Amino acid sequence: MLSTTRMLIVSLLVCGTMALTRANGDEILSANVSCPTNWTQHDSRCFHFVETTLSWAQAQKHCQSKGGNLASIHNLGEVLEIQGIVYNNTQKKKAWIGGSNCQEENVWLWGDGTDFTFFYWCPGKPESSKRECCLKISSTDGKCWEESLCNKLLPSICSKSLLNVTQN
Repeated sequence: MLSTTRMLIVSLLVCGTMALTRANGDEILSANVSCPTNWTQHDSRCFHFVETTLSWAQAQKHCQSKGGNLASIHNLGEVLEIQGIVYNNTQKKKAWIGGSNCQEENVWLWGDGTDFTFFYWCPGKPESSKRECCLKISSTDGKCWEESLCNKLLPSICSKSLLNVTQN
């Protein structure tokens, strides 16, 4: 019985040590990885402003060619970071981000597959419209989100995780 208890304790210590080593390894990895040139780091993500005006689908494909997606936004800190990037880089004060409800009305999805649980809608938005189903940052004073026609030509914001960074 005593031998079994010792074995259990040793097993728990080994598992705990392995978990701590793995966690520290991840911290070391993210500390040594940085965003590519012309990308802005915010927490564990990199954001990139694309000045070229593209449709939503073209913008998503462009971001994918850079190893990311149109930006998904998950908290107010990311909203503020992206607002700063957009407002410092374009006169239009509008840009595509990665949300869409083209697949099903009133079901918003991020193009990178992350959960759409944080919202920063402009007042009165979103409206029910099958025609306007792609998400942009608006030029209104609130710098909020609104839906738009997907074929409209706008600048865009790409994002990718620091854990997926390559120097594209």
